Amino acid sequence: EARDPRPARPPPTLVVPNPAAAPALRLCCRPCCRRGRGGAAMVDGDGIVLRRLEVGDHAKGMMELLGQLTDASGVDAAMFAARAAELAADPRTTMVVAEDTATGRIVGTAKLLVELKFTRRCGMCGHIEDVVVDSSVRGKRLGKRVVDECVKVAKEAGCYKVILDCNDGNVPFYEKCGFVAKERQMALYV
Repeated sequence: EARDPRPARPPPTLVVPNPAAAPALRLCCRPCCRRGRGGAAMVDGDGIVLRRLEVGDHAKGMMELLGQLTDASGVDAAMFAARAAELAADPRTTMVVAEDTATGRIVGTAKLLVELKFTRRCGMCGHIEDVVVDSSVRGKRLGKRVVDECVKVAKEAGCYKVILDCNDGNVPFYEKCGFVAKERQMALYV
């Protein structure tokens, strides 16, 4: 196994942005970090915290970030709040966001959807969608951290596999995350 040649990062610091809400959070910055008390998010040495999506993330640049992935125009704060509430109420959807604690901006995200199946003895399959890291912080392993968090949540939910679609240029990145190419994706836009 190859070792990371970069210098070791300082130990994570516990951050609870809203202590009253901390028990409701289901968070961790990466698989190697420990969860804080009450599920609070951990901040890595780079000042990035991974946590669940919140209604206020519209004001923190979430739609601008998603716009770096695909068309994300026309979503105002009210629409965002309604959809964020729907996602929060859905136990089979986890939207992970990465917040830069220095700027308060959302700089990365990924979404996990858990599919209930009849096959595999009524198993569950995780689908990762909407993975994007802000162009200003790419190359710092943040994409791997948000994907790893989604995989971790899928394992905790009991999924037997996690799948995703990506363009050919992103295959090497997902291979670094442990994924292997399998079959083909088809799409029909309706």
